[in-house]
Order: sequence, then structure tokens, then C-alpha cells
Amino acid sequence: MENRRDEVTRAAQRLHEMSMLRRIILQKVTQGMDLYFGQLRVVEYIAGHDGCTQAEVAQSMMVTPASMALTAKRLEKAGLLQREVDESSQRCKRLSVTPRGHDLAARCRDFHDEFDQRTFEGFSEEELAALNAFLGRMICNITGEPYPPQDGFVPIGQLEARLRESRREREERKRT
Repeated sequence: MENRRDEVTRAAQRLHEMSMLRRIILQKVTQGMDLYFGQLRVVEYIAGHDGCTQAEVAQSMMVTPASMALTAKRLEKAGLLQREVDESSQRCKRLSVTPRGHDLAARCRDFHDEFDQRTFEGFSEEELAALNAFLGRMICNITGEPYPPQDGFVPIGQLEARLRESRREREERKRT
């Protein structure tokens, strides 16, 4: 039993180390590009959902609307994003990526893709498939979804709601 606990702890530490290394290295390579770590996901989401609202992006990124408003303001100031007031609702802001934003996001994406290729260098297709299956199962363990999921993996924006529901169900089972 103690061995399993130790292995779980080591695996969790490795996942954390990987996440931190990825963040540190990618921050260094993209330094001075006006697009900071975490903002690439935002710009890519908006590019794929042109005209979306700040609230939609906030929900998808699992951040508060206030946090997304600040991020959008910074991206707009850097010339990467355009915010326009929605004609039907003056409180609503519609977002789109500027040509400069598209260019910068593409360059940053290239660095990210290169890093990912380097990370998995030497892994066979079978090993990558096994790793993806393990990670998928871990996501299902966290969200409470059956494995393998029936309709694909949970989009990140829905993860928070699923986690709350899963927690609520566990608490219900404990009471009964």
C-alpha cells in the first residue's frame, strides 16, 4: 500500500515538473513577443470563434469575466485583439484577432509545437497512444466521466461544472 502511495506521489510530482518546465522554457523562448504565457490559448480561441464575447472566452478558459476583461484589454493595447461593443447589448464586447495577433500567435504556436515535438522525441506511436490513454483516464478520474468517454473528452470550459457535479455526487454517496 505504501509503495502505491509513493508511486502516486512521484507521478504527481513528475506531472507538476513537466508543467513547470514547459511553462518556464516557453516563457523564455517567447520573451519579448507581446504574447505572454496563457494568452496564446486566448488568442487561438478567439481566432477560432471570431466575434465571440468576453464572457464566452472566460467560460471556455475557466477564468472570471473580470480576469478575461483585463486580458482582453491588454491584448487590445498590444494590438493583438479588437474589442467592439455588441450592437444588441451595449454591455457585451465582441472579440476578434487582428492581423498582427494572428501573425504573433502563429509564431508562438510554432515554438510550442517545436517544444512538444522535442518533448516526445524517441517515443513510438504505441507509447504516445498509451500515454494519451493514461492521461485520458486521469482526466476521466478527475471529472467523474466513465472511461473511455462516450462522446469524446470534456472541453476545458465544461470541466469546472463537471468537477462540481462529481464532488456533489461523492458527497451524496457519503451521506447515504
